[in-house]
Amino acid sequence: MKHKSGNGRDNNSDIYCCESHFCFETPYTSFIYASLLSEEDVTGGRSHAVCQIRSPTHVELFVYAVDARALRAALNTWLRLFSVATEMCALSEDQR
Repeated sequence: MKHKSGNGRDNNSDIYCCESHFCFETPYTSFIYASLLSEEDVTGGRSHAVCQIRSPTHVELFVYAVDARALRAALNTWLRLFSVATEMCALSEDQR
């Protein structure tokens, strides 16, 4: 997992001043992407996240927030969602 964090601007909106970027290497790329994509539709609030497939084995997660506190809360949520999706894929694979 690669991580980059900083104070920047989301190109789509001027309200977000904090951002964090993660790139995860995983054998479950398409499943994790689909799982996180359904959560991405939540709008409003103090943060926003975007999930993208970077390659067949890499998923990128961009999290934007209005301040550091909102970024921390959003990262807790999104990193936990990623972790749960990964665990479910691994369990499903073990059942085969």
